[in-house]
Amino acid sequence: MIENDSERQLRRDLKWAVASPLLMRGADLGQVVSGHGLPAPQDRYAGHRVGHYFETLLDYWLRIEAGVEMLAHGLQIRDGGRTLGELDFVFRNRQDRVCHWEVAVKFYLYCADRQVAGSHFIGPNARDTFERKWDRMQRKQLPLCRQVFPHVEECSAFVKGRIFYHPEQVEPARLPEGLMPDHLKGIWLRHSELAWLEAASQEREWVFCVLQKPLWLAPVSLGETDTAPMGFEPFKSDLDRHFLHCDHPILVGALRQGNGGWEEHERLFIVSDLWPGS
Repeated sequence: MIENDSERQLRRDLKWAVASPLLMRGADLGQVVSGHGLPAPQDRYAGHRVGHYFETLLDYWLRIEAGVEMLAHGLQIRDGGRTLGELDFVFRNRQDRVCHWEVAVKFYLYCADRQVAGSHFIGPNARDTFERKWDRMQRKQLPLCRQVFPHVEECSAFVKGRIFYHPEQVEPARLPEGLMPDHLKGIWLRHSELAWLEAASQEREWVFCVLQKPLWLAPVSLGETDTAPMGFEPFKSDLDRHFLHCDHPILVGALRQGNGGWEEHERLFIVSDLWPGS
């Protein structure tokens, strides 16, 4: 059966959601399979929220491949009229253990010379930091489950994502508590620093593809019949127009020609010169 582009994308993203390295210390995946042999999910996610797309893929994998008995998914916990929080996944696994997973996909930029709330690991939305998310997971989200499922046996974070490092800054000698040392990495630059990217594109034979939400997960792979990615000059022109009117960061795949098409070689965040703000 021949897959269309949408199905291939879903399969790649499903594999990434399951098999990519953990960003945050949490669930031991044990003998997890990659999802490579799974059929693509039939329900197309139509939204633009990366976190919801990731959660939809993980829900599909847990039910179809892991074969869990789902006890709760997206269950809101209330105290009277007040919402205390929401449980992402509570399930009984094949070993008959009741597990609670809080899941997320997160992206942070390591900024050696700036801090937000005491953190150098800052989200594209600068109100978000790695340490803030870790603390919320450990102190609030994971303990909440026992109010409804007192006999839960495993409570774990299941967080995927990537840390982006500036090419002219030294990476930290010490990582924050909870950050996995083998996390995925990328590069970040400010809009005014595109000269570095121009030189890199010439040296490394990069071309560029802007990634649209929610398709921020798996590496980009473009076949010979797909739309060709942009060279540096048209890519820079698009960025200049974007940042003239908008401060939203842009996620980019840097691609190189491979066997049969274009393959992602690096991933980059381009942020405005004002990021992360005052």
